[in-house]
Amino acid sequence: MSSPEANAGKKPAKLYTAVKVVNKITDFTAGALTVVLLIVVLTQVIGRLLEQSPPWTVELTRYVFIWMIFLGVSLGFRKDESPRITFFVNLFPQKTQKVIMMVTLIVTYGFFVFLFFTGLSLMGQQMDEISPVLRVSIAWVGLCMPVSACLSIFNLTQFLFSPHNEEQKGEK
Repeated sequence: MSSPEANAGKKPAKLYTAVKVVNKITDFTAGALTVVLLIVVLTQVIGRLLEQSPPWTVELTRYVFIWMIFLGVSLGFRKDESPRITFFVNLFPQKTQKVIMMVTLIVTYGFFVFLFFTGLSLMGQQMDEISPVLRVSIAWVGLCMPVSACLSIFNLTQFLFSPHNEEQKGEK
């Protein structure tokens, strides 16, 4: 039988492995969507040059692009590459900066919780709606909102508790 101390060391390793798996899946999906977008747009351009553009290319481009945008938002939070204005925040004293950072985090988490539930609601409204050309449920497009919200919360939390973030806190 193993000791509690030995088991305690396994939990962070399992969590670290889970984080790596989720990140690899997200990275692969974003890369695959980029390749799909490239191929579909090239098909569309060549089709237009030949005056026989497949009608599905416009719709698929739009849907893939929407997914890429929402995945990109979540990926940005992995390394804290979210848009924000730090110039004005840095003008305040250190204690005020920490308060502003905490408020920003709370608002950001709140926004993603809102995005998650709004996305679920939107998907519910879109369940019976079918895209005109591809003939797929529009809910598949709307799924990007709750997925992005979950991944953003996951990535923001991952960044906050990462050793890299602790080093940055020590430098300031």
